Amino acid sequence: MRDWKAFWNSIDTQQGKNNDWSSMMAQVGKTIQQKPIDSSQFKMVYEKIVTTLSLEKDDIVLDLCCGNGIVTAKISDYVKSVFGVDFSQPLIDIAKATSPNNINYFCCSVLDDFLVELLGNHKFKKIYMNTGLQHFVEHDFAKLLDNFLLLSDSTSTLFITDIPEKKNLFSFYNTEERREDYYKRIANGTEAIGTWWEREFLIEVVTNKGLFIKTLEQAVDLHTAHYRFDIIIYRK
Repeated sequence: MRDWKAFWNSIDTQQGKNNDWSSMMAQVGKTIQQKPIDSSQFKMVYEKIVTTLSLEKDDIVLDLCCGNGIVTAKISDYVKSVFGVDFSQPLIDIAKATSPNNINYFCCSVLDDFLVELLGNHKFKKIYMNTGLQHFVEHDFAKLLDNFLLLSDSTSTLFITDIPEKKNLFSFYNTEERREDYYKRIANGTEAIGTWWEREFLIEVVTNKGLFIKTLEQAVDLHTAHYRFDIIIYRK
């Protein structure tokens, strides 16, 4: 498994520093064949969060694994304020330099107990993680849910997007060349995606925590729909 913390702390900080949209997209891997996704695809990404969480102007939202804040900034247009958390100091620095004033950023792992110390006075009703779960391993998921329980109330919702689905691995690595590259990267610990998840595993862990879960297919015209899915986790 790649050391994702080391990877995201060693990014090219020249990308995105001038709030250049294309370079910021590339910086956090929102690309198709190494080119930044277009504005229509990006709109689908953030509008899905807005719609699924039914975001409103008086909401205070928590963004887990916020990266360089490019999605966070869009979400902030729809709500009162956003708290963004990521373990990469370079990405947090870029987010702080390029985002609106109604966002508060914190450099911290979303798995750390320290996160609860930082934000424990807030009980967030609406929380999301966009394209982040792939950077965790299976035993991390229960801890993620524990922190969700500590940072939320009985009516809260957690929306996790863009989860790579294990059964669709070779829908992504869909040519002989791509499959060869995949096996080479697995061997040297540099595989590009991270963890590929099984829905059944996620459902089991969520239900064992006394929570409720719904798995969602992605819109067919979204560029990740052929190999990723989303989940919503409820407290009741």
